[in-house]
Amino acid sequence: MTPSRLLRGVSAGASTFVFMSAAFAQEALPTIDVGADSAARANATVPSRATPGDAIGSPSYAAPNASSAMKTDTPIFVTPASIQVVPRAVIDDRKENSVREALQNVSGVWFEPALGGNAVYNIRGFRTFSIFRNELRAGPGAFVFLALGPLDTSNVESIEVLKGPAAMLYGKGDPGGMISLNTKKPSATPHYSVEQQIGSSALYRTLVDATGPLNDDKTLLYRFTGAFQSYDSTSRDFVSGDGFDFAGAVTWRPFEQTEITYEVEVSKQRFKQESGVIALGNRPIQIPTTRNLQDPNLPYSNFLTLFNGVSVKHKIYENADMSWTFNGRFLARNYKDDDINLVPVDGFAYSSAFDPATGVLHRNVFAQHYHERDWAWNADVIGKFDTFGVGHEVLLGYDFNKVTGEYRTYGGGYVADPDLDVNVWAPWRGVPSWKFTQANLDSWCAQVSGCQPGRLKQQNSGFYAQDHITLFDRLHIIGGGRWDYAVHGYGYSDFFGNPPTTMEQVNVPKYGEHGFSPRAGVLFEATPWLAAFGDWSNSFGVNNGKDANGQPLRPQISEQWEGGLKGKFFDDRLTATLAFYQLTKTNIATADLSTLNTSITGNVRSRGIELDISGRIDDHLSVIGNYAHTRTKILKLSDYSSDLGTYVDVSGRWWPNVPRNSGSIWAKYDWNGYASKEGASFGLGVRYVDIRQGDNQNTFQLPAYAVLDAMVGYKWKYEGTNWNAQLNFKNLTDTRYYQGADQFTNFDPRLSIFPGERFQVIGSLKVEY
Repeated sequence: MTPSRLLRGVSAGASTFVFMSAAFAQEALPTIDVGADSAARANATVPSRATPGDAIGSPSYAAPNASSAMKTDTPIFVTPASIQVVPRAVIDDRKENSVREALQNVSGVWFEPALGGNAVYNIRGFRTFSIFRNELRAGPGAFVFLALGPLDTSNVESIEVLKGPAAMLYGKGDPGGMISLNTKKPSATPHYSVEQQIGSSALYRTLVDATGPLNDDKTLLYRFTGAFQSYDSTSRDFVSGDGFDFAGAVTWRPFEQTEITYEVEVSKQRFKQESGVIALGNRPIQIPTTRNLQDPNLPYSNFLTLFNGVSVKHKIYENADMSWTFNGRFLARNYKDDDINLVPVDGFAYSSAFDPATGVLHRNVFAQHYHERDWAWNADVIGKFDTFGVGHEVLLGYDFNKVTGEYRTYGGGYVADPDLDVNVWAPWRGVPSWKFTQANLDSWCAQVSGCQPGRLKQQNSGFYAQDHITLFDRLHIIGGGRWDYAVHGYGYSDFFGNPPTTMEQVNVPKYGEHGFSPRAGVLFEATPWLAAFGDWSNSFGVNNGKDANGQPLRPQISEQWEGGLKGKFFDDRLTATLAFYQLTKTNIATADLSTLNTSITGNVRSRGIELDISGRIDDHLSVIGNYAHTRTKILKLSDYSSDLGTYVDVSGRWWPNVPRNSGSIWAKYDWNGYASKEGASFGLGVRYVDIRQGDNQNTFQLPAYAVLDAMVGYKWKYEGTNWNAQLNFKNLTDTRYYQGADQFTNFDPRLSIFPGERFQVIGSLKVEY
């Protein structure tokens, strides 16, 4: 039975999982910051016996509160920082089945694709390699381009994006910002739903969601979510896949003051790879964007992720004048990636891999195996009290994170197989299956003195303290700092010397770094609907790798200045944030592809303006939109040119994959009102991305594009159940565009440019009760 037919059968029987979900309630997701949802927690940071899931199925685009910016559930309007939230209602209305799609609703955030089905995200011009789940780091380690993998939204309640360095609260990281996935929480109110999606790319996707109490006094709650899908892309030839995501959570409230949640989530994805198209001159080659330079006989690549998490909230003390709360979280992540590709060879050098005169691309089979294990935990104590009329919200915390990983390559990633040469203008198909066998991969390993094994070990810990001061009920001041200590080791084989052949032979030298990351901010509520804010932050980040002398690289240092306005309009139904910033990152490492070592050569600065709006104009019209003007410039950097065999000074050039202007707007009109369970709905949106540079040397550009999306739906009630039928149209005008160029996999970016999705239609039918 084919995967597609199998999953169609699963879809037909998916409703049984609604009734079985209680039995699976112990299969849940990673750590959860347990408590009431954002609407119910606006004025409290401690658990209560109030229903935590009051907003299950909420159709609102408004997100008045966010916790990641302060590690407390503080209203966004009084938080002196730029933070945006993508609520579940937007994800459902736009049928955004991946985190990548959902982040299109946030200003200054772009998806950067990479070989092997992996990706990173770009925030304010800087790549962000870590994804957080409920405010705990969920990987990856040094092999950043491998360890993210596909991210499904089936168990995501909302996504928070904190702009700028977040090191004061979360430790070493990337300066552009952090992305935190807030997972679905158990609720004391029973709720069940089943949804079936069918799409034009042979998409079959089934979602189930069930929650409620497990005992009469509602001290034991559960939630179960599941997603099954298969597809066969119409946007790219030979790209197909299937997978599932199961998650569950159990919350126990043994006492009025205490709440404990255990979660587990397992996600498995299987799909055939694509390697993108190539550049010809200063633009992507003009071949059909559906043309995939892989082969229909390419085996499936596999990604498997398992999360286990525990969180504890305990109200230590509370009276009319003071409260103290303890929050503890633990998260374990186990990730495996086995992928196989036909790659350009020698991918380090464009001129070696591709002959523009003949159109011949040299290729070989290349496979990667990666296994990473992450552990993270933190303990926070939050105190609320007044001193002489001055309000304080104090945060004291400690966190710890450990990562180990093992990586190995197989095949001829650096030596071409003449049998696999292909003409990009008229590619042949039908690579013999034996070319993808382990025996053939091993034979090519022997020709390059062994294949690359690599290992990493990282351990990070930090103490932090923060005070949020409120004066005159209108002036908010925050100040805090963090002391970090990081131990990191990264070892790999030397292709050009005498490489080890087993993982145990890889030497992993360990180096220690420490740093201090401060933060300060101020916000003034000028009126009940308008506030002005400013903030400054500094971050410390470890450079993974070593220089030509085998010494560890100096840590990265980042600094941001930010200011702006926040507003609430239409009786607080619509919120807006306007931000101006300057962000500088120093001590950037540059890879030397002739030796696989790295060196400190770079400083990059990003300046920009961002606007985000979300909420409702009235009870019928909901909207979420953003605009970003971003100028990310290389101040100092030497970039290695494989074609020239030397470094090139690229100071003064523009950072790749960053558009000067970008934005999106999505509006939905509900005929009977946004909260109604009956009536028609209509949605229309546009996404725009400006021209982008394709590499550090600015040798080619990716054209600007605009994409239209639309939706039409109808809701009705039938015998105590609520039904919703919906049609979503993505890229309505079938625009040809490119998502980005691969900057991460050691290949020349000119050899790996990824086209965007062409026209898609998704029909869905959902029942809930």
